[in-house]
Amino acid sequence: MTATADYEESLTGMMNDVARELLGKPNDRLSDKQAGTLRFGNQGSIEVNVKEGWFSDYETKVSGGVLELLAHKAGLDHAGAFRWLEEKGIKQPSEDGAAPRSTFYDYRDENGEVLFRVERKQRGKEKTFLQHGPDGHGGFVCRKGCMQGVRRVLYRLPELLAAPVEEIVFVVEGEKCADRLVDAGLVATTNSGGALKFDASLSAALADRRVIVLQDNDDAGRRHAEDVLRKISGVTASAAILPLPGGEKSDVFDWLRNGGSAFELLRLAEDAFASAKKEDDDEWPALDLVACAAENAPERQWVVEGWVPANKASLLSGDGGVGKSLLAQMEATCIATGHPILGVQTQMRNAAYLSWEDDADELWRRQEDICRAMGIPMASLAGKLHLISYTEEDSPFIVISSSDDKGVQVTPLGRKIERLVDRYEVGHLILDNASQIAGIDHNTTEEVTPFAHFLSRIAKRQNGAVVLLHHTNKSGADYLGSVAYNNGFRSRRLFSRPEDGSDPDVRELSNPKANYTRSGGKIECRWFKGTFVRDEDLEPNHAAEMAANIKASAVNLHFHAMLEECLQNRRTVSHTKGSNYAPTIFHRMPNGKKFKPRDYEEAMERLLSLGEIRLNEPLFQDAHRHWKQGIKSMKNCGTPPAPTPCGDLRQPPAQPIENACGDLRAAPPHISKDIEGAPLGADAPSEDDVLWDEGEGYA
Repeated sequence: MTATADYEESLTGMMNDVARELLGKPNDRLSDKQAGTLRFGNQGSIEVNVKEGWFSDYETKVSGGVLELLAHKAGLDHAGAFRWLEEKGIKQPSEDGAAPRSTFYDYRDENGEVLFRVERKQRGKEKTFLQHGPDGHGGFVCRKGCMQGVRRVLYRLPELLAAPVEEIVFVVEGEKCADRLVDAGLVATTNSGGALKFDASLSAALADRRVIVLQDNDDAGRRHAEDVLRKISGVTASAAILPLPGGEKSDVFDWLRNGGSAFELLRLAEDAFASAKKEDDDEWPALDLVACAAENAPERQWVVEGWVPANKASLLSGDGGVGKSLLAQMEATCIATGHPILGVQTQMRNAAYLSWEDDADELWRRQEDICRAMGIPMASLAGKLHLISYTEEDSPFIVISSSDDKGVQVTPLGRKIERLVDRYEVGHLILDNASQIAGIDHNTTEEVTPFAHFLSRIAKRQNGAVVLLHHTNKSGADYLGSVAYNNGFRSRRLFSRPEDGSDPDVRELSNPKANYTRSGGKIECRWFKGTFVRDEDLEPNHAAEMAANIKASAVNLHFHAMLEECLQNRRTVSHTKGSNYAPTIFHRMPNGKKFKPRDYEEAMERLLSLGEIRLNEPLFQDAHRHWKQGIKSMKNCGTPPAPTPCGDLRQPPAQPIENACGDLRAAPPHISKDIEGAPLGADAPSEDDVLWDEGEGYA
């Protein structure tokens, strides 16, 4: 029996008196006294089950037993709750006023360091369990909020991890039972907090192990065992529930005390595995709708609100060079610090960015730009953000094609990443990119689907997310490979350039697939000083600078376009003011009126300094074979000038073809003086004197 279950069971019979004392008269219209349920409030928002000793406040979403009700409505801690019960005459005073006996259980991390402690207080038959968090001075203290931010781990975690993977792990209720099984030579663990307090993140320590959940013989024990089994399913190699024979409210401690042995327990465990396998063959893991009806469904969790769901793998795709790696590293930084990403709220978690494309120096340079733009000291990210390059890894794949029917096989590197996710509590993992980390056939559903499922299992280890970077298809699809890349990921984002392409720095982030929110969302951003930002997030001085840069880029492009149009029409323009002054000519042209002559003048100076245009360059020859000179675009045309610059080389028959490459008449070939022939002035040879090659003659 668990800690919480023990003392709650002794208080169950007091729930009726406690509820009426705290909540007043029940709502008779909504109550069902025969079933033992009372409703309080005009709408019956508080439900109390006096037979089972629990309550649920549906407005505030708070539930629990007698002690939780006293904490909720009277603000009392455990000690104050017991004093209140005694003062109200609901509970008899403690036996002889004797001081309670305390036993402490230490919860340690993988390295043996104590993270927190659980105190078991017992006075007579009454037991209470208190959690002690770090006091900041090397000790531990029990007070309100002491466990806030403290990492929860399984009891006896170092011993569990050191045990051979083939040994059975027994998950029990309560530290006392776990210690008893360890004393018997078995591997055992439990969670803090008691029944129904097993967090899904704890299951990571049980990965690939054979796990037996020992069920206590009461309703709370049965519900707890089913809850644990549900949360470890898919993580363990195999798992089953084992209810031991015994009286009501008995547990494995009682079973061993009454003659049970470790040998017999192992035999019963193997039988439970065999039965569970048969049941798995015949049953599906359906939701227990009766249990679901008793409480509200958990709220959906997001790592990036509305864009990246928690406990799932997401896809971020984009063309090569669009900047998705930079965006992903920015996202990891924002999540590690709790900052919004492109105006979207994030949930603060430890983050890791793993790159198979960029070396460590490139990640460093990129992070400098990100930290500078966000105003974050890089050193402050230590322990929160992990940047890893696997470009020099001998065996870079985390999964490979499998020869059996499993589809893919997880490699040693893949298992190592799983362990590191747990060790550093990574709640947001970015993998860059799919083609380089998965040695599979990306066009085969049978291999892409289990690969996606593997990434989702990693996401669930820390109640976080995994984001896989991927390339787009050359044919225009927004992901490369099998349709399973669309079906296997519940969220898919696309990072791209706008279709008009007028501003080379602008990007769009969209969500063509979003199973848990509305798809079709779009965020526009731009590259700015090494990061991506929204225009509205720029400071006023930066915004003005950005607007000027955007206009300058647009005028530069238009200057080249106007030059091209002039050359197509065999028209020259000059940099000197006069009848063919380029800025004036361009502004008068139908396609050039959007910019003023002053804009073209500034563009001409910029392009000249950039080497994109040259002055007084020969462009083409006129009808008198005189070269016409003017401004030449080095971006669009090469040297020497073509007969029809940058246009169709095929000319109409009436168009004169100018020689742009020199004299078409080739130089006469060199004739050797050593060739024998007739003397100077001799007659030409007759046809009979000519020796024709065999087979050669007149046609």
